[in-house]
Amino acid sequence: MALVGGSGSGKSTVLALLQRFYDPVAGEILLDGVPINNVQVNWLRAQMGLVSQEPALFATTIEENILFGREDASMDEVVEAAKASNAHNFISQFPHGYKTQNPKRVVQEALDNASVGRTTIVIAHRLSTIRDADVICVVQDGRIVEAGSHEELMGNLDGQYTSLVRLQQMDNQESDGNVSVRVQGGQLSILSKDLKYGPKLSSESGSNMLTSSSIESNTPSSAPKGKKPHVPSFKRLMAMNRPEWKHALYGCLSAALHGGVQPMYAFVSGSMVSVYFLTSHDEIKEKTRIFVLLFLGLAVFTFLFNIIQHYSFAYMGEHLTKRIREKMFSKILTFEVNWFDEEENSTGAICSRLAQEANLVRSLVGERVSLLVQTISGVAIACTIGLVIAWRLAIVMIAVQPLVVVCFYAQRILLKSISKKSIKAQDESSKLAAEAVSNIRTITSFSSQERILKLLKRVQEGPRKESVRQSWLAGTVLATSRCLITCTWVLNFWYGSKLIDDGKMIAIAFFQIFSIFLTTGRVIADAGSMTTDLAKGSDAVGSVFAVLDRSTTIEPESPNGYVTEKIKGQISFVNVDFAYLTRPNLVIFKNLSIEIEDGK
Repeated sequence: MALVGGSGSGKSTVLALLQRFYDPVAGEILLDGVPINNVQVNWLRAQMGLVSQEPALFATTIEENILFGREDASMDEVVEAAKASNAHNFISQFPHGYKTQNPKRVVQEALDNASVGRTTIVIAHRLSTIRDADVICVVQDGRIVEAGSHEELMGNLDGQYTSLVRLQQMDNQESDGNVSVRVQGGQLSILSKDLKYGPKLSSESGSNMLTSSSIESNTPSSAPKGKKPHVPSFKRLMAMNRPEWKHALYGCLSAALHGGVQPMYAFVSGSMVSVYFLTSHDEIKEKTRIFVLLFLGLAVFTFLFNIIQHYSFAYMGEHLTKRIREKMFSKILTFEVNWFDEEENSTGAICSRLAQEANLVRSLVGERVSLLVQTISGVAIACTIGLVIAWRLAIVMIAVQPLVVVCFYAQRILLKSISKKSIKAQDESSKLAAEAVSNIRTITSFSSQERILKLLKRVQEGPRKESVRQSWLAGTVLATSRCLITCTWVLNFWYGSKLIDDGKMIAIAFFQIFSIFLTTGRVIADAGSMTTDLAKGSDAVGSVFAVLDRSTTIEPESPNGYVTEKIKGQISFVNVDFAYLTRPNLVIFKNLSIEIEDGK
């Protein structure tokens, strides 16, 4: 029996009631004369096979998906079910066969064979799929208005079923879009109306085959597919900001002065330790007041030069963004139309480049220069102060700074990467959970709640082991880095105490230098971790300059070429072959010859 009818007529509700997703408000549903309200629900659903209009496939193997129909089925029965649905052949072609993960939705072409010997209810919108049904019931407004075989229902010319068939035939004719092109005596059929996805054209006689290799184009691709665009040199980026050189100078000077704040702050902090060794109450108050004023002065100094620094680089960045957008837009307007046909050059993609990618260039120039100048200034001032105060201890501390920087850098990068890997590891289980919720009817139909829970537990095993492994790795790296940093402190204290004991350095100098180089390592590590974020925008910058550097194949403003004072208007197409570059399999013209006389 087949149920047909318009959307909302109640076709799917019949199955929902039969599988006891819902109970009827009135009346009853009988199975072999027994009300289904009295039948055990899981057993009832286990006796039914369900083929949805949009088959639900879960994020597991093909075998596991087939087993949803019957959990205790053997592998031989799984294969037989696949053969019955005409799916065994293409499943066998997969590298892992029935163990293939995440299969795409497949169209089941042999439902008639699977229906043999079974009571089958088919709910369809496409009437051609139920022509061979024993009984076809037309449902309208929740009632069966017609019933019978296809031939019987078509005999009633004024019936609902006949009207549905006619309407669907009209829709098919309108959407066909068949185009016939005669090539070397063969009849070619283009079945796709949507020219964006044109199929390959072949002669019905089988003697001719037109493929993309037979279409020659003089228009080269703008860039190789899948190849990352070349990232321009930093010097070239800076050259685009040449008109704002004064603001660049102010910004770099402010960044250099701001970079010196950190070592000066550390120097004052180390010097303040000497206050705790004083015995005079008045002297302690006086020294404390001096250090408070020094900290306040550093705060004001930082405030002022931060404003100048960020204003200068922001001014540079905004003008650079405006300049790049103007150049990109003017360059894009010169490109041949064929370039705009490519999917990556759609209207939305071009607007995105103008809005976002141009802004990333600003970030790479302004933030990179600011960070670079600030870090170099801070390190240079720290080393200079250290060498002036106590050069012997400063040399030792400078020598171990690379190790300190690597340790701090490893801590920051590791913590970032662990969180990202943890989220990625949960993708599969999250996908399965989302599929289970969206396909709750399918799961309920097969009473597969326990099976879904087992699958979820199984897919979480990998993420759990990965999380444990990452935790061990993180713990080892963090412990090692902290241990090495502490070891450098031990070396500094040991060598500093030795210099103090030998009378080559005073205690206050040790605290000053130790505070300076302790913060310097952190500053360098922070700058290094920030450069990884800046590097993410390199591809976008390469994309911008790929547009700016591209040469159009049809140059509208080129002075070269033939120009006549007076045009007659005679046009000739001589053996023209043409196919759009984005649709090379779809031949538009083949040996086209047209003569258009002037004035006609």
